[in-house]
Amino acid sequence: MFVNLNKRLEEVLKKNRELDRLQGKLENLKININKKQNILHSLEENMIKELKDVDKLQKLSVSSLLYMLMFKKDEMLYKEQKEYIEAKSKVEECTKELNILIEEKEYVEGEITKLGDVEKEYQEIFREKEDFIKSNLPEDNKRIIELSEEISINKSEAKELREAINEGDNLLNAIENLMESLNGARNWGTVDMLGGGLLSTHLKHQHIDEARDYMSEVKRYLGRFQRELKDVYSEEGLDINIGSFATFADYFFDSFFVDWYIQSSIKEALSNTSTLKDRIEDIIKDLKNALRRSENALENLKKERIGYIENLEVGI
Repeated sequence: MFVNLNKRLEEVLKKNRELDRLQGKLENLKININKKQNILHSLEENMIKELKDVDKLQKLSVSSLLYMLMFKKDEMLYKEQKEYIEAKSKVEECTKELNILIEEKEYVEGEITKLGDVEKEYQEIFREKEDFIKSNLPEDNKRIIELSEEISINKSEAKELREAINEGDNLLNAIENLMESLNGARNWGTVDMLGGGLLSTHLKHQHIDEARDYMSEVKRYLGRFQRELKDVYSEEGLDINIGSFATFADYFFDSFFVDWYIQSSIKEALSNTSTLKDRIEDIIKDLKNALRRSENALENLKKERIGYIENLEVGI
């Protein structure tokens, strides 16, 4: 029973390797066909142009009469016909090459069809062997369970990291919007202090109103980002001072709400926002590095589990 399963699994793995080879070849053929079609299109346009040049000389027209006076029309016609024939020859040659590629592509597609649903066949045999191990080989099944648990843990960690990165990106977008509004408020505030009049005052206040809205948005995303960081902090051992964010945000945001009319307060808020942005970017960078490590570990664990089952051989 087990020996037969191993033999069947070996055969389907061989088919899977052949499928990978054919699919790679098919992809290359598709790329080459696309390139050849573009070349053919260009050659056909040139051929049409050369044919038009021949037609112009063959018809009695002002241009052909000028050619007859300045040159010998027969010589010009011969030259244009020669160029047309050469262009036509290139089109025909390119068409042949394209047809050969298309025929080869159709052949490879046929070979892939003959292999059938290799993935489904593999999964069926793999599950059958896995079930056999569970029922008859407790020690080997124990190792498979351990690997499965490690895979599950890594999947969960990778999921938490992706969620934290997503919230960090949302926070960065909100911070960038805030900085844009603060910059606008600072610039129009400078104009206002130099006697810019009602318009500059209005535009300054408009940017300040926007900044206040974006500050609320940043605080909301900051809270969500903190919660996501708590989920990954202990597992990944990232150097993140989670508790400092809320206090920091409350301090400079609330201060801004109180004395936003002072130009120096706008500049300070902009400086603090820029500092916050740099810190968040550093954290996201650390999170992405951690995610890469987690995904690599997950991939290796999956391969180890599959390889353990595939290569297990017992004379039963």
